[in-house]
Formats: sequence, structure tokens, C-alpha cells
Amino acid sequence: MLKRWQRLLLVLIVLFGAAVGGATLAPAQSFIEFPTPTANSNPQGITTGPDGALWFTELNDIGRITIAGVITEFPPSSPAFPLGITTGPDGALWFTDEAGSIGRITTAGVITEFPLPPNPPTYMNKRPSGITTGPDGALWFTECTPTHIGFCVNSNIGRITTAGVITEFPIGNVSSGITTGPDGALWFTEQGSPSNIGRITTAGVITEFPLPSILVSGNAGGITTGPDAAVWFTDSYGNYIGRITTAGAITEFPLPTDGSYPYAITTAPDGALWFTEQGCCMGMNPSKIGRITTAGVITEFPIAAANNNGNTGPTGITTRPDGALWFTETGEGYTTTPSRIGRFSLPTLQASPATGLAPLAVTFVTQVQSPDISGGYKVDFGDGITSPMGISPSGIACTVNLPCYTGIGTTSHTYVSDGTYTATLLNAASIGVATVPIVVSGNVFSLPIMSPRAAAPPSMTQAIVVSGANNSLPTIASFAATPASIAQGSGATLSWSVSGATSLSISGIGEVNGTSIQVSPTQTTNYTLTANNGQRSATAQTTVTVSWYRWRRIDPPSP
Repeated sequence: MLKRWQRLLLVLIVLFGAAVGGATLAPAQSFIEFPTPTANSNPQGITTGPDGALWFTELNDIGRITIAGVITEFPPSSPAFPLGITTGPDGALWFTDEAGSIGRITTAGVITEFPLPPNPPTYMNKRPSGITTGPDGALWFTECTPTHIGFCVNSNIGRITTAGVITEFPIGNVSSGITTGPDGALWFTEQGSPSNIGRITTAGVITEFPLPSILVSGNAGGITTGPDAAVWFTDSYGNYIGRITTAGAITEFPLPTDGSYPYAITTAPDGALWFTEQGCCMGMNPSKIGRITTAGVITEFPIAAANNNGNTGPTGITTRPDGALWFTETGEGYTTTPSRIGRFSLPTLQASPATGLAPLAVTFVTQVQSPDISGGYKVDFGDGITSPMGISPSGIACTVNLPCYTGIGTTSHTYVSDGTYTATLLNAASIGVATVPIVVSGNVFSLPIMSPRAAAPPSMTQAIVVSGANNSLPTIASFAATPASIAQGSGATLSWSVSGATSLSISGIGEVNGTSIQVSPTQTTNYTLTANNGQRSATAQTTVTVSWYRWRRIDPPSP
């Protein structure tokens, strides 16, 4: 990621050389922001911890925030500048400290730091930034090696075992972000001129791929493995999102607005890449959360204007298994724009049943969490028919900065022809925000089997499949939760009706028998039922919504 002094350089570059272009933006929605207890704490990296909470770095602290918005801060024993953070293979959180060490913090808040070897001949502290868990069970990180006047001219890629043994591999440029790639190697970004995407094997063999487009000097920053077995990255100066295959082929996708300053990037459960845009230049380019599909289609979601002055925006970003995106907002240097941890959640869409014989009656359920749940949502069923999706409040979720409500909506539709359909939930701007596949098989008729000499007895019949049906596909007639919405500590019954299957399993539970099971989730959970007959399988989904009435408000401490 960028060092703090580099951000001023970017502002000057955009002010003198970049034009503010138009962009089609999705309406602001589903943002919740939680001020950090320490004002102007400059939060940076963020990751989902092994305890289900979000862990983040901030000036002199490691922070933890629950999904209800309760924040706890853990200060290291000495002055520190934590930056990157990741969940390690040992069930602890590991972070980089720009003061010159790699840190480890347990979920109980116990911190241990491992100093990096000194930097001869100046013996200035090295400055680690990005960090990730490698395929070899160690932590891999990037680090800047400063000169005697403090500027970085080269770097190392570092490796640290969970016991604290450190190995360093020199590179000739300033490294930044790092991730484990789909090929079992580590991929990292390099800032400077030229700007590269680098690859290092667990044995330390390094390959570098120069970026084709460089503005002044390249600034490849955030990096992650995408859902398409490629590596995706941000370039702040170039103002684009990049994609590189494991063979080194690079594609660039320019952002709609100049000076958007893309920063961190992550892969989300919706199969797309999500990234932060810090914005720039005295509010000319507001901060946003961006989304890019693997085909390069970009959508941008502006953060609420009341909380955004265009100069202090989102930095780190990560996703939780429930599909919500969490991000950090720096608020650096602006007392009127405090540091925050943000949550961004797109609506979900479930269908039950998702597979079956025509005519197939399907019930669709959506869950929305937003300051305004009215939204004007509708469902495009994928067969040429669209229907409004009414949203009903299911309780107040929070009152931090803006009211935030949870709403549930339902609608139904009958598919009359066999085929595979994609149902899409559309928001008020007709932008697709969630999809679910529907598989409809043809009707099955039973006809008597006739021999050349005589008719068989009426009891000797065989199923003849017509209209493109597949007689090896199990059928899930229904899969539902009763009740579908519960309070914390309560239970629900998952029940199903399945035919043509030899085994059943439910995500998070495992193999099941019979026609129902009791569950008691502690948070809203999506359950997927899989029916298998040894040849083919079918799936259906349902959701148990766990409601609470008010999240705890977090206020900065009184002076």
C-alpha cells in the first residue's frame, strides 16, 4: 500500500494533470459506519478473524469490531504503526508494523512482535506493509528498505514462520501488497518506475511482469486472487483495476472517474471483485466502494456525502462469509471527518425450490439491510417476466450515525417451461444486486412397455422422460425454514421434501436423514441443501434470519 508521504504526491498529480470525468454511479445504499473510539486513528488493513469478528490496524493499535459494531482497541507495548493484517494458520492475527517488526495478536488481545533484521549500513527500521498466509503455512510479507535519508529505493519479500523465524528475499523495487495466488506461489505489487507485478515461489524464485501503463510512476497497490483463477490488483496513479493471469498476461480496466485512487481489493462471495476508491482533491472525486466483474464491468457506490470530503476515504476492504463487505476509513488529518469502520451489504436473494419439474412454483426471499429499505426492489425471473418485491421491516438493526433497518421481502413465480434461468434482484435504478439460478426439468410421463408379442401387465411400467428432462436429476420439491426469522438464542426447523436422492447434506451441518432438523444459528445463516443420487445432484437454499433490536452505539471517549 502507499506510504503516507506518497498520498500528497498523488493529490498534486491529479490536481495538475487529471480531468474529472463523468461516471454512472449506483445509488448509495446499505452503508453503515462506526466511528473508532480513538479519533483520527487512521485505520488501514482489515480482515475477518477466526472468531467471526473483523480485525483492523490503526495508528498505535490493533482494533476488533463485532458485527454489531462493538469496537475494542489493543495497543502494542511500544509505539507502533500497524498497516497490513491477516488471519494466520495458527488461529491468531498477524500484522505488519511500519516501525520495523511483524506482529501477532491472539483473539484475546495478547500481542507479540518479531523485529525485522536491521538494514545495513544505515540500520534504519525496515517498513513492512502487506501480509498474507502462504501455502506453506508461513506468513509472507512485503517490506520497504529505506536509505539513510528515509526514502525507500528497494525492498524485500519476507517470510516468517509461526515460531518467528524470518527469511528475506531481495527485489529491486518497492513492494506493497501481497497475496497467495491460484498457482501456489505468492504474488505481489511493486510501486515505482517501472511498476511490476511480482511472483515468488515458496522456494524464493522471483519473476517480475512490468505493467503496460504507467502514469508518472506506477503505483500497483492492493492485490488478491480472483474467482477466475487470475490475480487482480489496483493501480492508483494509472486509475485502473488490473488482471494478470498466472502466465503473466495483463489486462487493464480503467475506472469511469479520473482520480478515483483505487486502493485495496478483495474477492466477494458474489463472484466479483470489490475495491476501495479513496477519492481525491478537495472533494472533486468522492470516495466510493467499487465492484468489477471478471468481464470488466464496473459499478461504483458513493459513500454518504455527509461522511465524505473526498480526501479521506476507504482504505482496506474484506468480506465476511455472510457476503457483507467491511472497510476502513482513514479520516487522516481531518478532525471533522473521524476515522471509521464501514460495512456495505448488498441484498441477498434466495429461491425455494431452486430445482424441480415444470411447472415449478418458486418462492423468492430477499433480505435488505440499508438506511432505507423501501428501495423499489423487483425481481427479473429470467423468463421475460418481472415482478415487484415488497420489503417489510423485520426490526431495527442499528442507530449508528444513520438509522439502519433490516427488511425481508417475498414474491413467487411459476416457471412453465424446462430450462435454466437466472433470477435477478434489481434495485430502484434497475441495477442487478443479487442473482440465483433456477433449473427446471421437463414433465415425466409413465407409459406401458409393450413387447412385440404381447402387452405387459399394467404394473410393469417404465418412466419415459420427455421435453428435455434428465431422469438422473434428484428433485427437491421444497426446502424451508420455520420460522424464517428468529431472535438470538431461539431455534428454527429446516424441513425438506426430496425424491430421487440417495443422500442428503446441508451446508455447515453435514449429512442429514429424514425430512427435518433443528438449528439454532447465532447470526443470519444461509443453508444449502444438496440432494445426490450418485450420478447427479440438485441444490436448494433457505435462510434463517437472526434479528436483534439495537446495536450498541460506539462514541469516542470524552476528553
